[in-house]
Amino acid sequence: LLPSRANRCAAAEPLLRRALAINEATMGAHLETVTTLNNLAAVLYNTGHLAEAESLIRRAIATGEANLGADHPRVARALTGLSSLLQEMDRLTEAESLIRRALAIDEVSLGADHPDVARDLNILARLLQNTGRPAEAEPLMRRALAISETSLKADHPDVGRDLNNLAQLLRTTDRLIEAEPLMRRALTIDEARLGPNHPTVALRLNNLALLFLTANRPNDAEPPMRRAVIIRFVVEHMTGRQDPRFDETIRNYTSVLTALGYDEASMRAEIESARREAGVVH
Repeated sequence: LLPSRANRCAAAEPLLRRALAINEATMGAHLETVTTLNNLAAVLYNTGHLAEAESLIRRAIATGEANLGADHPRVARALTGLSSLLQEMDRLTEAESLIRRALAIDEVSLGADHPDVARDLNILARLLQNTGRPAEAEPLMRRALAISETSLKADHPDVGRDLNNLAQLLRTTDRLIEAEPLMRRALTIDEARLGPNHPTVALRLNNLALLFLTANRPNDAEPPMRRAVIIRFVVEHMTGRQDPRFDETIRNYTSVLTALGYDEASMRAEIESARREAGVVH
């Protein structure tokens, strides 16, 4: 039902390595080689091999610049990937420089209202938010959302992504009334597109519940947070691997139950009840 990202990446890695070897042997520094370097780097990033991923993305950038030109959209895509990776490694100054360069390339080569520009804006905005600059991040998030709503279908996952990112910024800056309908729209989009038990749906439910908790509405927070916990149990059961956000979701559920006055024994019972509801039996 839900093959894990780690399992999919493990299966893809040898195929991409073989494709890269073939591309380099037969085509050299070709557009297809740049694409394969980027794809293999993404697989390595998702499996935690960050150093090798960085090396491959830098090769993709150098190859693209030499053969396609420094302002080619494929170069911008590689710059975007490297920026995201460096953010993960807490190398934020270089990451910001790279995503700003990617954004400038895409705005010129693809147009200011292209979905890839919305992607770049989101990455830059999240970096700004995470470095204590929410006032700079907000207009970029609003612009990204406007682009996605105009250029894509109303239920496209990128629209859900942009709604969620803006809602999270609004929540962290205490504008809860404005944030709530955006979170609900993001949840509706992802449930319809991805299914009710997808990890992204669990994340959206978690975010909505935290908004309610911040607004001192623990009774409203409990149902979505419980659903998020159940989804994490389902994913763990179906994939054989613990969801990376499992522990965080359990902690957040515990916070909700604490706000509702549960003691430790009652909280353990509620978590065990959610496990059983997910069909997971020890």
